[in-house]
Amino acid sequence: METLITPQEKTQKTKKRVNKTLPILVTITILALAGICIWQFLENQKLRNPDHIAEESKQTAQILKEKVSKLMQLPEEAATIATVNDINELSDQDFFKDAKNQDKVLIFPEAKKAVIYRETENRIINSGPIILNSTALDRQPEDQQPEEQQSEQQSEQQSEQQQPEE
Repeated sequence: METLITPQEKTQKTKKRVNKTLPILVTITILALAGICIWQFLENQKLRNPDHIAEESKQTAQILKEKVSKLMQLPEEAATIATVNDINELSDQDFFKDAKNQDKVLIFPEAKKAVIYRETENRIINSGPIILNSTALDRQPEDQQPEEQQSEQQSEQQSEQQQPEE
């Protein structure tokens, strides 16, 4: 004897199956989303870590130095890398006359040498000696001196003005 399954019974069996699998699917989805959020948080923390930033910039500098060293002989020291972001600010300096935005500047302080390199063309734009003047960096214009020094100077000026002339 064959038992006939009515459409209602079939629908009930399907509902029971869905009722069993739905919580499992929701749980798996929540766990996957939580895992992605934790991974994203950890990656973000790693990128903010100063040690990671320093290591990444060293690697970038080394890769750039290797590319440029295939085009010309470079000093053995580690290079400091700068990127030309606004060529208009540098237009008054002859060294940067042929440079463009996004060109890389490799600076070798011990060898007192700088190289402008254009990565997009794998080409050296300019190179030459540099003059590092540490005393110029130490001096600050009067309007940029620390507040304590400014207030001391102002009080000295006021006391000089208040003294009677003989």
